[in-house]
Amino acid sequence: MKYFKLNIILSKALLGALFLLVSFNTSAQISIRDHVFPTNFDSIGIRTIFQRDYIDYDDSTLIYSQVNAGSNNVAESIVFYWINKNDLSIRDSNVTWQKDSTEKYIVRSGFPVSILSQFVVDQKYTNNRIYVESYVDSNSTLNLEVRNSTQAFKADSNVLFTLSLEKQELTSIPYLYDNSFYLYTVYNTIDSAFLYRYDMRGNLLKKKVLTFNFSDPTILIFPFAYGPTQVSPVNDSLLIYGNNASEIQFVNRFTLDKVKTIQMDDTQELNLAVNEGWVSMRPRGFLMDSTTVTFFGDLNKSTAIGNPDFWQYYRATIDWNGNILNKIHLGNTTIDNRSTYYVKANNNEYFSGSSPYASTPPFAAEYRQLLVFKVSGQSRDSLFIYGQKNHVSSRLIVDSNEDIFVLSYFSNAWSDNKVFSVITKIPSQLLVSIRENEIATSINVYPNPTTDYLKIVHSSNSLGYIIYNMKGQQIRNGNLGSDKQVNVHSLSTGTYFLSLIDNGKPLSRATVFIKE
Repeated sequence: MKYFKLNIILSKALLGALFLLVSFNTSAQISIRDHVFPTNFDSIGIRTIFQRDYIDYDDSTLIYSQVNAGSNNVAESIVFYWINKNDLSIRDSNVTWQKDSTEKYIVRSGFPVSILSQFVVDQKYTNNRIYVESYVDSNSTLNLEVRNSTQAFKADSNVLFTLSLEKQELTSIPYLYDNSFYLYTVYNTIDSAFLYRYDMRGNLLKKKVLTFNFSDPTILIFPFAYGPTQVSPVNDSLLIYGNNASEIQFVNRFTLDKVKTIQMDDTQELNLAVNEGWVSMRPRGFLMDSTTVTFFGDLNKSTAIGNPDFWQYYRATIDWNGNILNKIHLGNTTIDNRSTYYVKANNNEYFSGSSPYASTPPFAAEYRQLLVFKVSGQSRDSLFIYGQKNHVSSRLIVDSNEDIFVLSYFSNAWSDNKVFSVITKIPSQLLVSIRENEIATSINVYPNPTTDYLKIVHSSNSLGYIIYNMKGQQIRNGNLGSDKQVNVHSLSTGTYFLSLIDNGKPLSRATVFIKE
């Protein structure tokens, strides 16, 4: 297991707070760590969503599973990892699925969720677990096999039932509640979808056919569902589905009829666009309780009339009548960002995503940083990590210690296109309550760790620098030459902060680097 080896960028104010912090703590306590998982996939023509379960299992353990590729860039196995939170070392692993036929393959990625295999827990009777394996065959038929799972993340040999659905693909993970098995699929011509309810013997109890007519207000749900699917917090006879129109739709779980829709009030949404530049919202998910719904995702925001629009992070909370209760947007307002995950924990809000994110394909040759925000009341903290690959954040865990575990992926877009998953641990001490500037300069330094010198990536030609140790003591300063390099050969092994001066003024961010 290695220490974190790429650049970390902190706000200048946060840097000062860290100096106060580390005088009482060792540097090891605030070390960022990561663990890289090869997938064997080639990003050119990748045919599966390879990251799967990501679970905060207990105080000491994360569980992560991913699809690994075999020949011809085709999914070959699914591996579960039990990971020690302390140092991200692998405690145990288990192969839960192995390709047993050339007919079993993933058709394509995107809106259909070809899940391959998935453990599903009954949300009412949590000791009732099943294992679902699915594939779409060469005739475009969705095939599912459902088995018991009497042990956590281990499938029994006995098959409960099998299903074959012609010309359909899953759009969300199957849902299990009160011994009813629910499927939401889309027809492969994308003009209709289906809701199914089965018993645990595979008998069809109810089927609902959905035809997509976007001008028809009686439409149940759009083909792009996001979740998770759940039951209503006030009435468990209702299922909840979210869609990509920022709607929450309630469905009677027995009849599969639509009962209610929650969405942002049209007038208030228009006011956001006109008065605050919230041009459009692209939800990535939602959280819900008995009185409110919180949407999160990407916001297309214009800073002023006539100015270009840029994507930022957003979170908007509405009541069940659609009234906006509060909202927030985050990120650099001069470049595109992409928000991918949101967690509310310990009275704080956490966001993860990528910045910049101007290229739509996730594996494009674009240098991206992972950008993590913590919001506590009126305080905002941010942390940039990586920046020398095309990193995309996918999920986020905040545990009871407030340590942050970011799941992301990247590819070797500039060489062999191989794809990797990464889990990164950010100790809670690195995010303290310091107000974040709305626009902040981001600086890349490399190599990091380094033995001899740091190369600074910045457009200015009049840069000075100051190096601090972990106690906040200034140990070196100077001006950068035309090569924009800092010689650190004589520094002792350890972790340092590099603060840059641009045209006589401090930049708003400082960089952590490691001297080996």
